[in-house]
Amino acid sequence: MRKRDWVRYLPVFSRLVRTLELVESHNRQLLSETRQLRSLLHQLIFTDGAALVEPGAPEQTGEENVPIPPAALRYLVAHTEDLDWFLRLGKLGAQTIVDTLAKQGKTLDQFPRVLDFGCGCGRVLRYLKDIPGIELHGTDCNATAIQWGQQHLPFAKLSVNSLEPPLAYPDGMFNLIYVFSIFTHLTESLQLRWLDELRRVLVPGGYVILTLHGDKNAESLYPAERREYQKGNLVVREANVVGSNYCMVYHPESYVRRVLTRGFEVIDFVPEGGKGNGPQDAYLLRSCS
Repeated sequence: MRKRDWVRYLPVFSRLVRTLELVESHNRQLLSETRQLRSLLHQLIFTDGAALVEPGAPEQTGEENVPIPPAALRYLVAHTEDLDWFLRLGKLGAQTIVDTLAKQGKTLDQFPRVLDFGCGCGRVLRYLKDIPGIELHGTDCNATAIQWGQQHLPFAKLSVNSLEPPLAYPDGMFNLIYVFSIFTHLTESLQLRWLDELRRVLVPGGYVILTLHGDKNAESLYPAERREYQKGNLVVREANVVGSNYCMVYHPESYVRRVLTRGFEVIDFVPEGGKGNGPQDAYLLRSCS
């Protein structure tokens, strides 16, 4: 383009630049306000979540003859009220446990005490209640979900934990712990501390089934984030609302093996094997202590 042509189009270019600057400015403001709103919602969920559960709501039961939590409570723990999603993926989560153990020639009834870490309102636990010979436990930092579960899920022993360790269990209590889409919402330091704590409450040689955001989920990352992920680094979004569904964490396999699973032996790794939480990777770990 010759100089005089460029000059002729200068007003057009100038308006385009001003428009883009305006859009960028609005986007920054929107991003800031969105983060503030997320932070506020996060505080409401963890300080007054009970207010979102309608008292006296009619009780429903699913095909497994277990009460269904109200829509507001399903949203608190799963970020969606969709009942079909809640039941279908809960069932797939239970099947993930069965399938993961079966590959090692084991069945759930070989594990006397099982812990659902981050159990919410029993989305997966409800499908394990009829397995003979096992004692089911669940823990979650959402007191509203646990309170509902204590009232409606008598087949499991449920308790509230803090966002940070420790758990209120003695050393070596559990034979199997499953952690479905929990570390996907925690910062790195919390993940490392929690895995140490889970190892404490496991029997020596006990198992952990863990699901994480892997390569499939990383397809949605921004270019700079994807570069970090491809380097084998953990990627954490919205760390200011850690513990909520807005904080999203992505785990390269190399990072999991190199950093996250210290103190454990990685027995199995199945890309997109965590069927109960969308396309999450599934890991089977064995405690080294």
